[in-house]
Amino acid sequence: MSSRTSSSYTYMKLLNAIKEKKKKITVPKVGDTFQVGAGSIEFIGVGEGAQNNNDSSLCMRYDDGYHRFVFTGDAAESMEKKLNNVQCDVFQAGHHGSAYSNSDNLLSRMKASYVVVSCGKDNMYGHPHKEALQRFSKYNMQVYRTDELGTIRCVSKKNKLTFNGKEEIPTTQTTQYIGSRNTKKYHTEDCQYVKTISDKNKVYFSSSQEAQNEGYIPCKACNP
Repeated sequence: MSSRTSSSYTYMKLLNAIKEKKKKITVPKVGDTFQVGAGSIEFIGVGEGAQNNNDSSLCMRYDDGYHRFVFTGDAAESMEKKLNNVQCDVFQAGHHGSAYSNSDNLLSRMKASYVVVSCGKDNMYGHPHKEALQRFSKYNMQVYRTDELGTIRCVSKKNKLTFNGKEEIPTTQTTQYIGSRNTKKYHTEDCQYVKTISDKNKVYFSSSQEAQNEGYIPCKACNP
């Protein structure tokens, strides 16, 4: 959970459930990772400096080695600007497709091919807002909406994504370089040193420039 607390009924109900289940709350830091199946989730934003509950959303990127997925919760544009490591294939639209999220700043850096909008049919907020949909179109993103299609199920396999089991879409693999959190060096995928990096310490980059922007230096053996 984020470090921000609330006095709302929903939040108190959550705390009670955590207590009953005898679970422990963990507050992550930017860069923290954990394994999920064959892939890993990296926290790319933890709501630092948030002025409201929406902006305290935990922002995450999931990477299974073939494709990347980014989730920004309800974070607004001011928080989106603080996020790094956002390049992905699939984006879950921020704040149900709100005009105040899904900014040009984020989408231009993200370079996602697909966006999934989670929103109720005829919802009272008018989500997704037309401004957000126009931005998705501007960046040539294929839009999948739960108010139109119901539950969206995306399956990631090498070089293709399948949405709701009906349409297989060929994609180009975005991973070209692999970095080590320990050494802060990045390598080509076939470098001899890649196999010595544990999964939890691997970081994936789509370009040499992206790796260097994150503070990583090239391996002298493979010279990426």
